[in-house]
Amino acid sequence: MADHRYQRTDIDIQNAFLHLVDRMPYEQVTVAQVVEEAMITRTTFYNHYQDLPTLATQMIHALLAEFAEVLNKRFTLAPDTGNVHQIITSLLPEVQQVVLTQREKTRVLRKITVGGLTIDRGIHQIVQQITHQSLRDESGTYEQAILNAILATGLIIFSIPANFHR
Repeated sequence: MADHRYQRTDIDIQNAFLHLVDRMPYEQVTVAQVVEEAMITRTTFYNHYQDLPTLATQMIHALLAEFAEVLNKRFTLAPDTGNVHQIITSLLPEVQQVVLTQREKTRVLRKITVGGLTIDRGIHQIVQQITHQSLRDESGTYEQAILNAILATGLIIFSIPANFHR
């Protein structure tokens, strides 16, 4: 039972943090605001996280791990043709599903930079690493670069809300 409560509180902290970062710059968010938004005590917050950068970093890493898991799975199951178009066609549906289910979280976490870590950089690195491993002998450098760009851009674009305007 205690583990379930701990997990529920962790979700509440993360949701409160996302809500605040969505309303104001990450650098302006304070532990006091997260505590108030999550309706917990400071002690409870610090039982879960060392500080806000730790919270942000863990959330970014968790989201990137989910993307990496899907991409790894899809590349493993992708047709072994070396044809970039077929690989992209087999990858996109599941990748899109993950991106769409995590759209709001991805959109908000894209506003955060912690020690050089960003969602965009992380996605790019994951895509680059996976495509390099999967296509190292079957595809030229040019095709790998195109695939990296298409996948990374696609993941980022799908995370931007439809009503986004600059």
